[in-house]
Amino acid sequence: RISLNSLFKEKVGVTLEELLMNEGKMTEVAQQKGYKTEGATWEELYDQLFVNEIESTFSLRPFFLVDFPARISPLCMPQKTKPLFAQRFELYIHKMEIGNGNTENTDVVSVRQTFETENKKTRMPIDEDFLSSLGKMKSSSYAGVGIGIDRLTMLYTNSDIFV
Repeated sequence: RISLNSLFKEKVGVTLEELLMNEGKMTEVAQQKGYKTEGATWEELYDQLFVNEIESTFSLRPFFLVDFPARISPLCMPQKTKPLFAQRFELYIHKMEIGNGNTENTDVVSVRQTFETENKKTRMPIDEDFLSSLGKMKSSSYAGVGIGIDRLTMLYTNSDIFV
């Protein structure tokens, strides 16, 4: 189990928590690393740093990556003790993401706020049917994992479908 927050400190020189608490710091760090930041969103800069500075250094050994930012995981429950981070994980094997799992956010008010915030960036209608269905869920906790069958096949057959 490896914390993305710790990996940012190790590979980028600043914790992910610091970047989440200070939006301008993300731009500053990305510029220092040589990335183009003009017009880029926090999320776009995060993706560049994650892919180029962190993911590229993963080992071949299997591990679970945890502590993903809640702001890029909008339908995941935030962690109780660290609300800047989502209750989410990714399974990596042989430097490849195999699975992605999380605890679903079933709080209608919170999900609506997320939709409204996103709607300010990209004008899309809010999915009222989804919110209505979410409000009818009886249990307070749901979780799931998505597995990449294509990636498992690549590992099993020692092939690369991306070439």
